[in-house]
Amino acid sequence: MSIASSHGSSVDWTGYGPPSPSDAIRDGLSRLRLDQASSDFAFVAHGQEWKVHKLVLSMHSDVLYKMSSNGEFPDSRAGRTTLHGLEDKPFDAHYVQALVMYMYEQRLVTPWTRKSVFFGQAKCHGWSETRAREDAETAVLNQGADLPASNADSAVPPDDGEEKPKEPVIHGDCVYHPTEGLDFLITMANMAQMYNIPALKYMAEQVVDEYQDCLMPGKLDAVVERICTAGTVTERMRKLVVNATASKLGRFHKTGTLDDHPEFKERVFQKLGRDDHRRIEREKKAEVAREAATRRRNSVESTWPTRVW
Repeated sequence: MSIASSHGSSVDWTGYGPPSPSDAIRDGLSRLRLDQASSDFAFVAHGQEWKVHKLVLSMHSDVLYKMSSNGEFPDSRAGRTTLHGLEDKPFDAHYVQALVMYMYEQRLVTPWTRKSVFFGQAKCHGWSETRAREDAETAVLNQGADLPASNADSAVPPDDGEEKPKEPVIHGDCVYHPTEGLDFLITMANMAQMYNIPALKYMAEQVVDEYQDCLMPGKLDAVVERICTAGTVTERMRKLVVNATASKLGRFHKTGTLDDHPEFKERVFQKLGRDDHRRIEREKKAEVAREAATRRRNSVESTWPTRVW
């Protein structure tokens, strides 16, 4: 599809779609982030400073906007603020950097990969593809064959007839779901809740939800362990982990993870109880509907004339 201009030329939008008002807003915010001359407020953390705009703060957080624009607040009069978390502890610089990038770019830049996280993109390929490659190479080694051409210089030595023990294959952490990344996401969700930034809070919670769905063995255990020991976690994030644990309960009977956290375990079994109750209620309603349909069918059939042969 092309759009003709007043000069007779055209712009090809094939594969991209036409521009939208939201595109203009996003691009404008991105340019505004680089325009420090027009900034009228600043975030400060550990000797670093981020120039921001009160207009942008008003788009995301009524709390931050009030802090920056209400003269009753010392931060507003000073033109800068240090963002504090729980127990009045200042947030580390990389959390403030992530907040600024989110407000201007609508994306969450993770510190472990320096890549942006969007909804539905943080899948398990980073670990599962590596695992598949390692499994393939291990299978070749165990069969006494040569490695693929890419590793042709690493041929398997000839079998001398002795049975050698197989070395366990240890897989690295998922590059898209590193366990240490959970602390970052928990803190970002807490920050968003504290400063009333609903969309950022939701984004951080959704990425944790994708973490626990990772194919890497033990990932859900790691999520449960961190959620239970983190102290303050948003209620929705905790609920997402409870729901995921309830749906995959079988594996925890083997690991004993739930036994270490009785309060979390109780919430999981409460969730299972509610699910079971809803299932029973659905079955009852379905049975009532079937019985009603049978009665209607029998009533209609009873009115049919009897054929005499």
